[in-house]
Amino acid sequence: MRILLLVERLPYPELDGYGLRFAHHLKRLAARHEVDVLTYDVGELVPELELALGQVERVRTVEPPRQGLVRRAADAFTERGLHHRYPAFAEAVRRRASRGRYDVAWVGGWRMAQYMDELGGVPAVLDATDDEVLAAKRALANARGPLERAQRYRDVLVHARYQKHHFRSASVCLFVTETDAASTRARMPGLRCEVLSNGVDTDHFACDAGFSPLAPSAAPTIVFEGSMSFAPNVEAAIHLVRDVLPLVRAAVPGTRAMIVGRHPTPEVRALAGDGVEVTGSVDDVRPYLAAATVSVSPMLSGAGIKNKILQAWSMGRPVVATTVSTGGLNARSGRELLIADGAEGVAQACVDVIRSPELAAELGRAGREAVVSRYSWLDCTARLERWLEAGRDAKVGARAAHAPREREA
Repeated sequence: MRILLLVERLPYPELDGYGLRFAHHLKRLAARHEVDVLTYDVGELVPELELALGQVERVRTVEPPRQGLVRRAADAFTERGLHHRYPAFAEAVRRRASRGRYDVAWVGGWRMAQYMDELGGVPAVLDATDDEVLAAKRALANARGPLERAQRYRDVLVHARYQKHHFRSASVCLFVTETDAASTRARMPGLRCEVLSNGVDTDHFACDAGFSPLAPSAAPTIVFEGSMSFAPNVEAAIHLVRDVLPLVRAAVPGTRAMIVGRHPTPEVRALAGDGVEVTGSVDDVRPYLAAATVSVSPMLSGAGIKNKILQAWSMGRPVVATTVSTGGLNARSGRELLIADGAEGVAQACVDVIRSPELAAELGRAGREAVVSRYSWLDCTARLERWLEAGRDAKVGARAAHAPREREA
């Protein structure tokens, strides 16, 4: 196939789920298909991947002048208030699509969805990854105080209107979990929504992969890993340190917590103190995962599959996670991980793992088996190829164009 990828940034360095997803898929697709890339001028490519790709065009984006108060107020509750649309990038999409050389466009994420209407006759497969409307609804459910609830309600409306306006141009829309796909289908019943889970590099994330370990500690260690500028991770880190950790320490004195991830916000940095380390960016997350007595995903909001769980599983570490964290995972509580909700539930699950080396070892073994058998990038890219072929063969927007009017939220 001849594929045009629209992506908001090139996938290196692989600092988050967006970079991981596109880096691993691109490496495998470029070996089998002709792939051109059109992107904002952000990020990099490793040399071997750049040589394997076709044309890579970086479009320099210029931030628009600040809008007046009246215009900002007018856009606040419309899809225009979510992601800025860059005219130079829209023109580049039109120019490339008009050449008639592409079988299908692979559209990377919500920011790129707004450019699908510039593709003309090129069918589009939208790799939406998460249902951000669902994530906004979860954030609304956890909002505190009237001002935060008003802001979260506005987020739900804007994301729903953006989705309704732009997603209907896709032939196929991909999500990492069935929960996210079903949530979107309920609002847009004519849109073809399919599941393409994330994967993990099981050779890289392995306890015998040759990384430098941290100095051993006698204290039980709870590790929470992720981008610490991402709002749901910030919320989860605060919940872990303020609500969960004191309960764990009451049962297992001396337990420490490590918050590992780039760009911690001031709220996250302020969590550092007695028995709590906030690392900031690290060159390699594997030593921290290897040092975890228990890897925890205490998410209260957000959507999609959590790469932090897949990576901890691949490292053979026992995982404790909230229900929100496990959407889309083919996993059973008590087998591959422990699922618990509320501060008391998460704390008790962590205590159970800390107190039982046998339980920890069994969870770690089952988690490693799960990623090797169900979440390899090789299998994930094979599924992506099938959806790109399906998108290529579909009429652009055929299903969405005849769909009944859907509710916005």
